Amino acid sequence: MSRKKRMQKKAEKAKKAEQKRQAYTAKVAAKVRKKKKSKRAVTEGKVYIKSTFNNTMITVTDNQGDVLSWGSAGHAGFKGSKKSTPYAASIA
Repeated sequence: MSRKKRMQKKAEKAKKAEQKRQAYTAKVAAKVRKKKKSKRAVTEGKVYIKSTFNNTMITVTDNQGDVLSWGSAGHAGFKGSKKSTPYAASIA
């Protein structure tokens, strides 16, 4: 078998594999349904602030304790020792 034919067969195999991947991806994407987020009007709640030497974590909950929102200095993009600064805590 010549080199040219081998290269053509490889290209055909790669093309078929790519088509299979795309078909599978489309099939999976069709199955996945995004969950609708509902907005709740909460008038009262609690805010928990956990401040450690390395990070500051803030959690907002309703009166039953269900988490509505959360944030941390690390989640806000600060890394290393910058997470423990007061500025990072105010951004979180």
